[in-house]
Amino acid sequence: MSERNERMGTLVFIVVSASVMIGLYLISFYSYLLFHSIIELFAIIVASAVFVIGWNSREEYSFFRFIGIAYLFIASIDVLHTLSYSGTGIFPGFDANLPTQLWMLARYIEAGSLLVAPFVMKKRVRRRIFVIGYLILFGLLLTTIFAGVFPDAYVVGEGLTLFKIASEFVISGILIIAVYVYHQKRKSFDPMVLKHLYAAIAISIAAEMAFTLYVDPYGLANMIGHYLRFVSYYLIYKAFVESSLIRPFDVMFRNLKASEKSLIAANESLELTNKIVRHDILHELSAVTLTLEIFEQSNKEDYLLTQALESIERCTDLIDCARQMSLIYKGKVEIFPTDVRETLLRVIGGSNLEITIDGDGMVMAGAGLFSVFRNIVLNAETHCKTNRLEITVRSEGDNIETRISDFGSGIAKEIREKIFEEGFTAGESRGSGLGLFIARKVIESYGGKISAEPNEPSGTTFVVSLPRVKKT
Repeated sequence: MSERNERMGTLVFIVVSASVMIGLYLISFYSYLLFHSIIELFAIIVASAVFVIGWNSREEYSFFRFIGIAYLFIASIDVLHTLSYSGTGIFPGFDANLPTQLWMLARYIEAGSLLVAPFVMKKRVRRRIFVIGYLILFGLLLTTIFAGVFPDAYVVGEGLTLFKIASEFVISGILIIAVYVYHQKRKSFDPMVLKHLYAAIAISIAAEMAFTLYVDPYGLANMIGHYLRFVSYYLIYKAFVESSLIRPFDVMFRNLKASEKSLIAANESLELTNKIVRHDILHELSAVTLTLEIFEQSNKEDYLLTQALESIERCTDLIDCARQMSLIYKGKVEIFPTDVRETLLRVIGGSNLEITIDGDGMVMAGAGLFSVFRNIVLNAETHCKTNRLEITVRSEGDNIETRISDFGSGIAKEIREKIFEEGFTAGESRGSGLGLFIARKVIESYGGKISAEPNEPSGTTFVVSLPRVKKT
């Protein structure tokens, strides 16, 4: 049913569009001045609508405010262009050169504004700054036209001047550059908005080319140019007006969605940090306090001091975990060429396990790789009760794969599938349930993967795969 409705909607659109175009064509035979006035009036109404929506947009939408104010002044110049068109008689003493000059002025401002607008997108600028800027530009350029300083664009009896023809190509060039800029910043825009905007600019360029060909302001090339202008402003309407009425601004611009995602990520980071601080670190510090109190009252048993030091060390690890997660959620993870073998040697430096390392490799990772390897080694020693580790480092395609194998009790399949989940714990030596979860997050932030598999006949193998440093 929806597909049928869509086809019916397309058919209605085609019929209505064809009827409008035919109606305009018939009107041009009755009165070309009326035809021209209707086209320009439509463009002025669309530009005014863009202004109204842009003016009332929130402060963070500097792009739309800028575009809206720009189209207010563009519409104002187009009003003067329409009123001064040949045959209206509203500006006595002026010939067809005046409306052509006004046309050039409006198109230069429109092309320039479309080019500049993406660069003000993330800047908070007050409306009055834009208004004052355009008022000054508007006043100065209009003064040059009515003072006779602005170059001639049309000479009666001869047609378009070289300035007018060259300007149409310059304006088209500016619009092409604008398309490139929007494409570079496409992630900040809704795809449908860009689709309509690209089409509007393309047809506007075609219109500019048509306006380089006419000799008579009432001629065929001029008519084709105005038809294209009508279609171009319909697409401007679709891009800026319809999208903002049918869909809210936060659909039109992706950056609001991105901000929402950042807030969610920040909230998750705060919740996790709060959990670490409130539960795990406080728990460890309480253990330190109790152990030291007993140590003070006892016969100075050395193992109590060792336990206290181990708890302090775990606190340090938890604080480091919180820091790593904070960086990941903020998207501020630093990645640089890292020597896997050297990092592993630092990890196993103080270990009592029998450990062998075979192979080496350079990966794109960060400081958090040390914590990941250390967590895997500690898990093997604490939870898997192993006394030996075999580590191999091998190149696998575009990645470096590090396999850390223990020979302990192993991890059951149903548990192995859950060990990288947040807060999951199992066995007698239950920890915070955050170590391997954070390890997975860290490795994924580096563009890698981490997994666990059985090490036959007994034990577990942790596999860490990271992008290899490409040789230059």
